[in-house]
Amino acid sequence: MRYIRQKTFPKLKGKQEIISQAKVCIIGCGATGTLAAELLTRTGVKELILIDRDLIELNNLQRQTLFTEKDVEKPKVIIAKEKLNEINSEVEITSHFLDLDYTNINLINSDLILDCTDNLQTRFLINDYAHKNKTPWIFSAVLGDKGYIKVFNNKECFQCIFSEVQGLDTCETGGILNTTINFVVSAQVTEAFKILTKQEFTKELIAFNVWDLKINKIKINPKKDCPACNNNYEYLEGKKEPEIITYCSGNNFQIKGQFDYDQIKNKLKNITTRETPYFIKIENMTIFKDNRVLIHAQDKTKAKSLYAKYIGT
Repeated sequence: MRYIRQKTFPKLKGKQEIISQAKVCIIGCGATGTLAAELLTRTGVKELILIDRDLIELNNLQRQTLFTEKDVEKPKVIIAKEKLNEINSEVEITSHFLDLDYTNINLINSDLILDCTDNLQTRFLINDYAHKNKTPWIFSAVLGDKGYIKVFNNKECFQCIFSEVQGLDTCETGGILNTTINFVVSAQVTEAFKILTKQEFTKELIAFNVWDLKINKIKINPKKDCPACNNNYEYLEGKKEPEIITYCSGNNFQIKGQFDYDQIKNKLKNITTRETPYFIKIENMTIFKDNRVLIHAQDKTKAKSLYAKYIGT
């Protein structure tokens, strides 16, 4: 009886058993990722894999509806799993609080991948993995009142559309209207239903403008010189791994290194401003157990200087 309204919908009639055997990976547990995860949890998929590297911030609550004020400064992926377990205990949920890269990319092994990230680097990596392993994935992006989704099912690829140097606004400069999230995720998860139940899905890139209530479908033509389409998987092989990642705001930088977390924690114990089971904080730095350091600084040079001062070269 739990899924009766879903089962009686004509397009999904007789297909609940298929949905209940599906394994879906969601990369990114921000606004789009948590809403997509909630919808799929309520839908009754068999398994969800959640991957995210971020902590919940107060400004997230304007659009990330799974979280509340008491969750601020906790890992998004850990809190998301707790909330989703309360919604549907039948769904097996695995959460990974880490930065997805070429060394751990096999964690996304699933029937379908939903991209709910906020950066091109991770999307190129997902694209390489999905193209090589013939795994369908659905790109989504939101900025201001605009949103985009695109299903990639081995006929086209992300690198045929976007370039590494593509100029994009950020949520810091362009803002985000929270209603845009609902439009985009509703479309993304609907396409997920189609793929999981082996029905015809939308081939075009879908562009939404929520404020003007406009929807456009854009046909994509493959590029002859596309690296991924020519089985040249540079991101998957680690050849494109950046030394430092700039986050959405432009003044937050992530540096990944090789260090002993416990040794660093002991070294900084007298000046640490906060310690949790997942990270320690000192000045403008958050040091994570998985050898990531998030630094708030004026520029990359200052971020590297702070890293060298407290962590080493």
